[in-house]
Amino acid sequence: MQTIDAATGLCRIPFASIKPAKEFDEFEFGFFNPRILDAKNRENYGFSQEEIENLKNSIKSKGLMENLHVNHIDGEYVLIDGHRRHEAISQLIAENAQCYDRHTNKYVYAKDIYSNIIVTVHHGLNASQCFSRAFESDSNKISFGENATIRFIDYCLAFGMSEQKILEMCGKSISWLRYATKLLQKVNK
Repeated sequence: MQTIDAATGLCRIPFASIKPAKEFDEFEFGFFNPRILDAKNRENYGFSQEEIENLKNSIKSKGLMENLHVNHIDGEYVLIDGHRRHEAISQLIAENAQCYDRHTNKYVYAKDIYSNIIVTVHHGLNASQCFSRAFESDSNKISFGENATIRFIDYCLAFGMSEQKILEMCGKSISWLRYATKLLQKVNK
């Protein structure tokens, strides 16, 4: 790991060392990409191949606009934000595609830019803190959507989490959470 800016957590790490968040586990509370709770979008971390292709085209023509966020824990870099970007970059490297490098203003092969990628590194976050980071709003991200968010709340309630803890993670209002909880009670009957 090469530190670029310690204050912001920017570091350069090998792309191959980044592990996507683990799969959803209904028996053990742990961080996963909440988007996969939307059952119809389980491949490509919950994105369609069309969405991945659109991002690949953007990266090829404009470069990567936002860093991936990883949690450095137990010697591993676990992806907590940027699953779509990660998948797009993986495909671009595999295709040996040329991409725009915003730092040099040149087109170079994806493997030459992204084999050692600049990421924002968080250290030792627990699962709740990772979920909070993943749910933070960002104008460049595609939101998880209400379906995945409601399923995430159901997941948290199954583990007996308090309303306050759930709100801290998903950033919704208490009235929204209570409405979603009532809906879940009806659906789960």
